[in-house]
Amino acid sequence: MGREMQRGVLGLAAVLAMALGGVLQAQEHRRFQVLIPDLRPEAASNKRFGENVARELRVLIGQMATHQAVSKKDLEDGMKEFKVDASDLDCDATRQLAAQMAAQLALCAAFTEQAGGFAVSAEFIDVRSGESFRVSANTVPAGGEADAARHIFEEFDLYTQQLRSAAICADYVASEVWEQALESCERSIALNPGAVASCYARARVLFATQRFPEALDELRRVLEANPVHRDALQLAGYLASREGQDAEAFGFYGRYLELNPGDAAVRKKIAYDLAQRGDASGAMLLIQKGLDHDPTNIALWEQLGGYAFA
Repeated sequence: MGREMQRGVLGLAAVLAMALGGVLQAQEHRRFQVLIPDLRPEAASNKRFGENVARELRVLIGQMATHQAVSKKDLEDGMKEFKVDASDLDCDATRQLAAQMAAQLALCAAFTEQAGGFAVSAEFIDVRSGESFRVSANTVPAGGEADAARHIFEEFDLYTQQLRSAAICADYVASEVWEQALESCERSIALNPGAVASCYARARVLFATQRFPEALDELRRVLEANPVHRDALQLAGYLASREGQDAEAFGFYGRYLELNPGDAAVRKKIAYDLAQRGDASGAMLLIQKGLDHDPTNIALWEQLGGYAFA
């Protein structure tokens, strides 16, 4: 792997460490705001149940040292200011409202009435990144609002632990302390298997410790969750090529160039690989697309001429 790509990967790790580290630092000075609307009733469910669960949950989160629920009054004022009706608060609308009200997290939750009880589904959404933490499904009996709120709260507490583990994971990656990085990244993933940042960090550790097939498998999982993760696409392209998975490597690199058409270094590498495999015409076409994006790139013109001669 070239020095430029290595610096890029390490640079991302450093940025991730600073970002997640900033979360922990911010927690020491202020409490994060969590927007908790009333749980949405589905079909003909009892609306009062959703109101009571939300009220109980606001109280529980209000007791945390790091997070604080947006008050019911502030929620209603925000809905009035931004002209949002409670019936319209699906996940997307809740996240948008939370962003408008400067809350960092938002709860998206609904319930259905069943024989003798209520089935509750919920997830917390990071307003800035859009990543979510899904609460396990739960069913409570009639009058079980407190139990439903407690279940959501306990899993939310696990979510905050995952954030802390993710920050530690990123910090160890940035410091290149690989053994501790792997342990903390895996701890973060165990708490939240959908934590894309920690999964990518784990792939970075596996790559750094030359466990290349495992790193590629982890990157495939990252890209399944986030198909436009640019750094994962670039690193996956390199590893697939290294492991002899040429078709997959070209696929990763092709998707990367769709997102980064101006990355001449990656474009030249793919074109070179195509030419080495006897496909000079394909190499020319790839370089020509780069010149369409940047007709002043002399290195691309030179490479195009070489492939035309071939």
